[in-house]
Amino acid sequence: MKMQFTEKEMFKMQRQKLGIKLAEVAKYAKCDPSYLSKYEKGKYEPSPKIINAYKEYIANYQ
Repeated sequence: MKMQFTEKEMFKMQRQKLGIKLAEVAKYAKCDPSYLSKYEKGKYEPSPKIINAYKEYIANYQ
């Protein structure tokens, strides 16, 4: 059986794999780290601007 992940789960796994702290992403996205934590847990849906910044930071992390 093949596991399927949501886009959100994929970004969270990538963030963790790269060792990126939520505080780093939150600073880039100009929001509180708790918002991103709640977003990753499916308990909060931030604005598209914050979500895009979250994805951009992780995708372009070096």
